[in-house]
Amino acid sequence: PIPKLNVISAQDLQNTDLPPVKFLVEDILPEGTSILSASPKMGKSWFVLDMGLKIALGEKFLNKQTTQTGVLYLALEDNLQRLKDRMKILSFFMWKTTENTLYIIV
Repeated sequence: PIPKLNVISAQDLQNTDLPPVKFLVEDILPEGTSILSASPKMGKSWFVLDMGLKIALGEKFLNKQTTQTGVLYLALEDNLQRLKDRMKILSFFMWKTTENTLYIIV
């Protein structure tokens, strides 16, 4: 079945009380789908991998509080060996576990 679109008029939206936006990384990353864009070789994959690990653990990222939750990381340009090596460099699995809250698609 095709999902229905949630349509609301601008007037109704202005008159609606909405809950505050929830952030996974305080003041940086709101809940939902996000896209990070930058020139090649700027460190996007490293940045997102580190952020995903910190969110999965509920640890600070860029000195900002995170909300611990499950993370699905779409590493569509990486392979398993590269990701394993990067996580080791980040010293992640040497001392912590995500307790099945970080999942990776390659």
